[in-house]
Amino acid sequence: MIILETIIILFLIIFQSIFGIGLLVFGTPTLMILGYQYSDILSVLLPISCSISLIQIINARKHDVKTFTIEFIKFSLPGIIIFLPIVILFITNFYLNFLIAIIMIVLSLISILKFKTNHLKQIISNKIILLFIGSIHGLSNLGGGFISIFSSKYFYGDKFRVRKAIAIAYLLFGLTQILVLNIIDAFTINKHILYYVIFALLSFYISNLLFKKINFVNYSRALYFIVLIYGFIYIYLSILNLN
Repeated sequence: MIILETIIILFLIIFQSIFGIGLLVFGTPTLMILGYQYSDILSVLLPISCSISLIQIINARKHDVKTFTIEFIKFSLPGIIIFLPIVILFITNFYLNFLIAIIMIVLSLISILKFKTNHLKQIISNKIILLFIGSIHGLSNLGGGFISIFSSKYFYGDKFRVRKAIAIAYLLFGLTQILVLNIIDAFTINKHILYYVIFALLSFYISNLLFKKINFVNYSRALYFIVLIYGFIYIYLSILNLN
């Protein structure tokens, strides 16, 4: 089990170093399928995710995402603080995942098929979207897919600011989740975490070379397909939980 865990995490570290998402998006359902407890999954994945996000932010320091960051802090982080303790302390079955997976698939298909969504943006403000993302992430650790879509629309045409916005979101999510888990005494230190973090820091520079060669259209399309795949993975996971 340890060898399989290591292979999965090392692969997802490289994936997230390139695309900004992947470690939590794919790591959470994969480790749940393997029988890990939700709090244990967070304990191993969050420090790695924060490390990758931090180095991505430092590397992209010249790209301004201040407005996004302020809005994210104000409207998304409260969802973590409110809903994460509820999930850890009171909820044992994640039936919410099935609904979220459907939403993820619909959103990704809208983006992939290039349906017109300008009228939707006029109805739903960024504040509502960010409140929704924070609440979803607090309930299920699944906010990454929504963040990738939201950031791609927010900074359309600028893949560097898109990835930085995703990195800031993940870092703030991760730090808040770790704080909440410590407060409710649900955070445990994985004995391999230091090796994972070191690998994450070393792999970033190699992964960054690949990132620079991807144009924005291909980058956005890849993100949307990642979200689509992610949705189907969670449908599969939800069906397993129902059986």
